[in-house]
Amino acid sequence: MKKLLLLPLFILLFHTLTIGQSGQNSWQELIAKGQYAKAIQLLSAKEDTLSQNNVMTLAFCHQKLGHLPQAKKYYLQLLEKNPQSQELLMSLAGIADRESNIPQALGYYQKLVSLDTTNHFYLKEVARNLVKQRKNEEGIALLEKAVKLDSSDIDALADISNLLLNETQESKAINYIKKGMELDSNSIKMRQLRARYAYRNFDYEQVRKDLKYTLSKGDSSVLYQRLLATSYFYLDSLAQSIFLFNRLIERGEDNELVRAGFGYALLAAKDQNMIIKGTQNMFTAIKLGTSEKISDYRLAIADANVRLKEYNWAAKEYKHIIDTYQRPKAIFKLAELYEKHLRDAELSKIYYQEYARTCQLEKSKKNIDCSNLNVALQKLNLAPVSKIYAQDVKGVKADSLRIDTADSLQVEDH
Repeated sequence: MKKLLLLPLFILLFHTLTIGQSGQNSWQELIAKGQYAKAIQLLSAKEDTLSQNNVMTLAFCHQKLGHLPQAKKYYLQLLEKNPQSQELLMSLAGIADRESNIPQALGYYQKLVSLDTTNHFYLKEVARNLVKQRKNEEGIALLEKAVKLDSSDIDALADISNLLLNETQESKAINYIKKGMELDSNSIKMRQLRARYAYRNFDYEQVRKDLKYTLSKGDSSVLYQRLLATSYFYLDSLAQSIFLFNRLIERGEDNELVRAGFGYALLAAKDQNMIIKGTQNMFTAIKLGTSEKISDYRLAIADANVRLKEYNWAAKEYKHIIDTYQRPKAIFKLAELYEKHLRDAELSKIYYQEYARTCQLEKSKKNIDCSNLNVALQKLNLAPVSKIYAQDVKGVKADSLRIDTADSLQVEDH
C-alpha cells in the first residue's frame, strides 16, 4: 500500500479507466504522450464530464500542468464524497507541499496517519512538516516510530540522524547512523552524517575517509568540503587544506566561513608570503562576515603580525579588539607583546594587571578566557589562584569556525 501511494494517482486509475476504451486521440493516448492540455479539452467535451472518474482525471491533468488551484478544486470535490480516501488526501498533501503551505500539508498528512497508523511514510511526512515549523522534538519522536515500523528505510534513518545531530544529541544519532551504514555502507548521505559525528568527536581521520569517498562519488556540497578541508588542517595536511578552501573560493563559494578557513590554513604555514596571504583572507572574512567570530579573525591577524615582526601593527590590532570586543585574551597578548617585543615593562605590567583584574571581576561568567590568569599573576609577583575560570569560547558553538592560530580550527557543520 505504501509504495502505491508514492506513485502518481493517475497510474492507479489508468488501467481501470482504459478497459473497453479505444480509438485515436483518446484522452488516454494524449496523457500517455504528455499532452495534458489536449486531454483536458477532450475530457471537458464529454457528456459525463462530472463523473467521478473524469473529475479525478481532470484533477490529475491540471496537477501535471502545474494548475494547482484547479487540481485542488477537483480533488476537494471528490473528497467531500469520500473524506477518508487516502489517495485524495495524498494528492492534496502533495499540492500543499508544492504551494509551500506547511500547515495545510501537515493537516492532510496527520489525517492520513489517523487513517493508517502503521504507514511509516505518512509518519515521515508529518515529521518533515513539523520540523519545518521548528517542532524538532515532535519530528524526532515520529521519525523514531517510522524507523520502528520499517527499519530498512535508510532515508528515515538519515533524517532522524540529521535532526539529532542538529539538536546536539550525538549519542542517539550515532545509533541510527550505524544502522544506516549497516544497510548501505556506500550511502553518501550516511557517510556524510558519520563524518559530521566524527568531526564533532575530533576523529578527523574518519572525516577524511568518509568525505574523500563522497567527493569521489561526485558530491560537491560546500559544507562537507569545508569539513574535509578543516580535517586536513588538523591532520597536518596543510597543502590539501589550502587546496580545498581555495577551490571553493574559485568555484564562487566565497563566504565568511570559507575565507576564514582558508586564512587559518595559510596562517599555519611557515612561509612569510603565505602568512601575509592568510591575513588578507582574514580581512576578507571580516568584510563578508556578520558572526560572533569576527573577533577571532582579528586575533589571528594580530598574532600573524607578531610572527611577521610587525609589532606596532600587532599592538594596534590587539587594542582594537580590546576596545571593540572586550576580549581578555587580547589584553594578555598585548601585555606579552610589550614585555617580549616592544620592551616596555611599564605598559606590560599595566596590561597584565588589567588582564588579572578583568578575569577576577568576570569569574562568574563562563565564556571569559582566563586560562593565562596564573601566568599573569606570576608576572605581577602575586599568588596564583586555585581555579582557572574558563576557556575562551566566546559563546561560540562547538561546530563553529573558530581557529586561534596556535589553538583550534572548527567549522560549522550545519
